[in-house]
Amino acid sequence: SVFCCEVREGKIAPNSVLKVPVCFSPLTVDSISVDYLSLTCPGAVSKDLLKVSGTCIGPIVSLNTSVLDFGCVEEGTEVTNNVQIINSSAVLAHYQFDLDTGSHNVFSIDKPCGSLPGSSKITLRVKFRPHQPIAYHKT
Repeated sequence: SVFCCEVREGKIAPNSVLKVPVCFSPLTVDSISVDYLSLTCPGAVSKDLLKVSGTCIGPIVSLNTSVLDFGCVEEGTEVTNNVQIINSSAVLAHYQFDLDTGSHNVFSIDKPCGSLPGSSKITLRVKFRPHQPIAYHKT
C-alpha cells in the first residue's frame, strides 16, 4: 500500500485524543490511491473505518518556445540560441533531449539531460553548426 501507519496499537486515556500520523508515498503520477484503516478496541462490537485517499502529482514541464530559428548560417560557423525549460509544479522534474551525439549531428545542447527542481527554470544553449550548405530541420 502507498499508505502507512506505524502505530499498530496503544492506549488512549478516557475523554482524550490521540493523533496518529498516516504517511502517503505515491508511486504513479496522476493516479488516485484509496485505502481503509480500521480502528478496533478489545471487547468492542464494531470497528471504525478511516478512508484515506491521495493523488500523486508529477512535474509540469514546458519550454518557453516551440521553435528555434537559427536563420542562414555559413558552413563551418556556429550559432547559439537559448531555450528555457520551466517546471511549474512543486516536484522535481527530470529531462532528457533525444539527440544524436555522433559527429554528423549539427545541433547540440549544453545540458541535454538533468534535473530541474520544482518551481524553477533553466536556460539551455542550443548550438547549430552546419556541415554542408543545405537546409536542416530537427523535431
